[in-house]
Amino acid sequence: MPIFLDQIKNHNLKYRSFLEDKTVAIIGPASSVLFEENGDEIDKYDVLIRINRGSELVDDKKEFVGSRTDVLYNSLDFDPLSGGNLSAIKNSNIKFICCPYSVKEKTFSDKIFEKNDQPSLFSEFSIRFIEDKSYFSAKEKTNSRINSGFGAIIDILNQPVKKVYITGIDFYRSVYCEGYNLNRKWGSDYKKIEEDLEFKI
Repeated sequence: MPIFLDQIKNHNLKYRSFLEDKTVAIIGPASSVLFEENGDEIDKYDVLIRINRGSELVDDKKEFVGSRTDVLYNSLDFDPLSGGNLSAIKNSNIKFICCPYSVKEKTFSDKIFEKNDQPSLFSEFSIRFIEDKSYFSAKEKTNSRINSGFGAIIDILNQPVKKVYITGIDFYRSVYCEGYNLNRKWGSDYKKIEEDLEFKI
């Protein structure tokens, strides 16, 4: 792994430069993203960020979630209930894959590195990890390992962006969108969310 640490550091610098003075939309996979057909407005942001398998929602739900993925925050563990297999995005226009955990946390799969004549993911994507200071500060304050969506928010708020819009991240208060993460279910129903968050469906 040490040979990749310089690449990670370099990609962190490139990422900061890439985001400078940009408007950013973070689009999570929660069903609350379906409250409004907001896809056209989301597409107006300079950078669209999705979480784990969120890019898989674009084809069927673009009127709600927008039509592209510029950055993917992915746990890099390849578990279908988490980061998933990245083979589906190999020919995409994703500019960066960001792990929302510190590289020291070792949540990622060794499959990201070259192994058994399989190329490293570093040869296909610009991969970076959230910086240690931000990650471990959040982990200490929450007394927990943060999840991918929260990690993405923390990381983006530490970048030189102009504006951030967040949708589809409600900290498990709703179910996942149909078609995401094997349709794994969490939380409550639409009516409860509408009452709690004062949204109108």
